[in-house]
Amino acid sequence: MNTIGERIAELRKQKGMTQEELAGIIGVSAQSVSKWETSTTMPDIMLLPVIADIFDVTIDGIYGKPEKANEQVIDFDDIADKAYDALLQTMQRAWNSDKNNSYSLIHVDEAVSETKKYLKENPASQTAIYSDRNGAVYANADLGLIFKKPDGDLTSLLSNENAAELLAELSDKTFRAIMAYQLKNNTISFTSASVANKCRIDPAKARKALDKLVAYAFTTKKSVDMGDEKIDVYGLYGGHKMLLVYSIIQLADRLSRYQEHYRGFRGVPDNWFC
Repeated sequence: MNTIGERIAELRKQKGMTQEELAGIIGVSAQSVSKWETSTTMPDIMLLPVIADIFDVTIDGIYGKPEKANEQVIDFDDIADKAYDALLQTMQRAWNSDKNNSYSLIHVDEAVSETKKYLKENPASQTAIYSDRNGAVYANADLGLIFKKPDGDLTSLLSNENAAELLAELSDKTFRAIMAYQLKNNTISFTSASVANKCRIDPAKARKALDKLVAYAFTTKKSVDMGDEKIDVYGLYGGHKMLLVYSIIQLADRLSRYQEHYRGFRGVPDNWFC
């Protein structure tokens, strides 16, 4: 195992820093850094967190211990970008796995950056890897998709009536108009009459669409006793499900405008046809 001094020298060189530059960032003399790296002296324990932060490693990393993945904190706001990058990185490793088993992580990261740039500049393009046995991964500028291949005949998915019924509802403009209204006004309760007025749709169609939204648990319905009559009051429910709805719509839009324009395609998915 490397000494702390050797590890500091290694990390410094990875960052492309001179001893003088590192010393300037820390606030010590270049001679101090030189003594650390030759193991003549050791950095003060109070400086270890400072050095670790400069090199974006943990203090264990300064000691040369392996970084533990579960110690890395990932903010929820960054999770989509991190997962998307991880998917592209896995794909880039797969491209090279049959050519060079000792691929360079630096080269993979460069390839990921180039692919992201290409997909952004060419919105009709995509990248994909198919496995007849296990499934496929797919990415475009906006989506990263992992499809785990189910057992049995894939074409049976085309006979899935539950899916077909929901897709039919999503194709209904009234259904989507009310869904959009309640998402934009998620703290507001409404009646079938009020939402029909707000969305400028036929009241009978509004009631029918609301029945479907309640059935799919996108909307709540409560009966309010007005004394001489009862009235149904609706509100948003299950907003978290919109992740799946938005994904379906994005995929449908991509499929409707599909072009055979790929930044990397591998696999021969012949048996995906049956």
